[in-house]
Amino acid sequence: MCATTVFRFRVALIVFALAGACGPPRPIDLPENKEPPVPPLSEVMAGLKSAVWSERSEAVLAAGHGHYKETIPLLLSLLSSDPNPAVRSTAALVLADLGEQRAAAPIAQLLASSSEANAESLIEALARLKNPVGAYAVLPYLKSSSNQTRLVAVSALGEMNARSASGEILAMAMQNQDREVARTYAMVLGKLGAVQSESYLLSILRSSKDDPASAAAINALGSIKSVQAIPDLVKVMGSSYAKGRENAVPALIAIGSPLAIPGCFLLLENDSSEIRYAASEVIYSIPSPSTAPQALALLKKKSRSAGPASMILGHIHYKAARETIEQVLQDKSMSDRENIAKSLGWMGESASSTVLISVLKEKDGEGRYGAAWSLGVLRTPDGLGPLLEAADSGDRKLRQVAIEAIGSYGSSDSLPVLSKLLKDSVLSIYAVDAISNIKGEEARKLLTDHAKNQTGGTRKAAIMALGRRKEEASVPFLIQMLREDGTGEIQQSCMNALTEITGERFRTRGNWFDWFEKRQ
Repeated sequence: MCATTVFRFRVALIVFALAGACGPPRPIDLPENKEPPVPPLSEVMAGLKSAVWSERSEAVLAAGHGHYKETIPLLLSLLSSDPNPAVRSTAALVLADLGEQRAAAPIAQLLASSSEANAESLIEALARLKNPVGAYAVLPYLKSSSNQTRLVAVSALGEMNARSASGEILAMAMQNQDREVARTYAMVLGKLGAVQSESYLLSILRSSKDDPASAAAINALGSIKSVQAIPDLVKVMGSSYAKGRENAVPALIAIGSPLAIPGCFLLLENDSSEIRYAASEVIYSIPSPSTAPQALALLKKKSRSAGPASMILGHIHYKAARETIEQVLQDKSMSDRENIAKSLGWMGESASSTVLISVLKEKDGEGRYGAAWSLGVLRTPDGLGPLLEAADSGDRKLRQVAIEAIGSYGSSDSLPVLSKLLKDSVLSIYAVDAISNIKGEEARKLLTDHAKNQTGGTRKAAIMALGRRKEEASVPFLIQMLREDGTGEIQQSCMNALTEITGERFRTRGNWFDWFEKRQ
């Protein structure tokens, strides 16, 4: 469905939910891929004055669908005085969709009255208006018994940028005893960048509970750039709390202080590979003059820190470490050779291609995967041939990585190998993507033939690839596919591809056929 149709469908559901004893709403026909007709303005105006609540609701929907700003005075009147809650809620959403800022205050009043059966629709309307005048009416819903309503309230306050309400929210949070609701407060305080909430957020994190509230507090501490939280966040990174570690990495990066670097270097010696690499991500994301020499010293020790250390050096492009990384990579007794090889891709030095090709040609080992990946990044001329050989190897993972790397070259020399791989049920999806990067009629024909002769996901992938290429020559084929294929998913893929190529945004097959015929 198009965006307008989805909007009407969602509002129709709200109307139905609020109908209650008033009886069911009149059915709204929303067939797939068809735009509902837009009634004329005169008909909409008459419907807004109807004595039947369902007719008023449908007229409100039509006013939004037609983007009839002439109806705004009537919609404002319905918002404030209509006896039916469904009409009021629908009017609120449509007024917000029309960008009518005068609706913010009456919507907030309705929300504050607590008599509305569907507060979420009113909160969403305020969120669309992005007007902080409604913030205080939303605050009570932060402690709703419904998790969904709380999340809608958090999102709305963020959309409103309701920073002026941060003090009241913090006061509510301090009085709260419900751990699940504490998560809500942490989320909204972080969204609003409430720096005054630092102590509260730290208390949530230090409660020694590995739960959603702690995870939300970690995110929020990152959002407010709490330097004071760095030791706590580093400690979480080294713990068994996986969600906490997942959140602590971007939080520390957002804080961006070099004070996090020493603690993260200590974690590079941790028993857990996940923790070591999480720490390395923080280190290479925060500039510090001490990082390069410290990481190089670790790499030279050839310990279990070598992989993360090499990734650090690669990401910060410390070229003085290139030869050391290459030497460590060639030691087949090393663990993490895949990531050590990848670090040379991140380094970006074409001089590494000789070593990478040598590793790629090894008979086994994970280093080959990283070498193939890095050759795809470096795209040196001598790398394509070995990658084409790897794409025909007996190792399926190596073949997959090699095909993706070949695609980055965009070379027509790879088409014979890629066309053969199109017949592989598992690897064809990667081959399609690689071919999409190769210019020329031969590559385009391979994609059209694949789309014509295959089914399911690979057919869809080929159609999408044709769209990304933006070649006018593909338009007749896509129109023909649109005529012949009866599945909705493929039809939608064809229409999306046509839009990418032509810039036209027709939403029905009939519209596309009419447009195409006029061009002939």
